[in-house]
This record gives sequence, C-alpha cells and structure tokens, in this order.
Amino acid sequence: MKVPSGTSDFYLLLSTDESNSVAPIRPQLVNAKFDQFKTGEILWFNLTSATVAGQVGKEKLALKPRSQGRTQAPDSAQKNLSINLAYRLQKDDPVYPICETNWPHDSRSRKVAFIFQEPNRRAPRVLAFNDYRPVQQKED
Repeated sequence: MKVPSGTSDFYLLLSTDESNSVAPIRPQLVNAKFDQFKTGEILWFNLTSATVAGQVGKEKLALKPRSQGRTQAPDSAQKNLSINLAYRLQKDDPVYPICETNWPHDSRSRKVAFIFQEPNRRAPRVLAFNDYRPVQQKED
C-alpha cells in the first residue's frame, strides 16, 4: 500500500480478505483531513455484503455493500443523535432492523462508524468511535 504524497492525516482500515494469499486482510487508506471530514460529522463504513439504510438524526443514510459515506453534523446544540438502521441482503429481500438507539453527540468531535458482520450472527453490528482532537492554535 502506498500513501499518496501530501497525505498527512488518515485512518488505516484493515478488514478481512480471504482472497489475499499473503495475509487475509485488506488495507484501506481513508483521508481524514479536517477540510474533508469536519467536526460533528460521522464517517460510515459498510463492510458487509448487505445494503444498509436508515435515519441518523434528521438525515437519511444509504450505504451500498462495501462502501463508505458521510452524514453531516447535526445542530450543535443537539446532545443526543437518534440512530435507526436496517439492512437488506438482496434487492427483493425483506428489510431487517440493525439498531434503534441514541448516541451522545459532541459537536467538537468527529465520529467514525463501522458496520460489519460477525460469524454466527444474522444482523450486522455497528461500532463507532469518536475522533476528538483539540483545535490547533495558529502561531503569530
């Protein structure tokens, strides 16, 4: 894997890849520069073979299998963010719930969320973490 020139802030995402004969992983570099991924936003990674959709606060989320997306920051005064997600394996299959919950929202932080499949579990799981970094002060 090569890191593009000028890339200074990124996430290195490792997921399983059974077709990789050297090591069963697939590395993916994700740009995390603040001008592209702002505070308050959520960066979503759907690592499953299912389509995932739902509501994230007042915004709709729709992720194709093995894709990524981003939801915008909600109102900065909002303390909790309602999350309601569901998945569908094939186009004509029924829609099944993943979760209906509230996440604490911190407008000073970015959030990275992963949707992944665990063995022996029917519904995908969602795991999210905050990426909080203090604002850099400009030097005179």
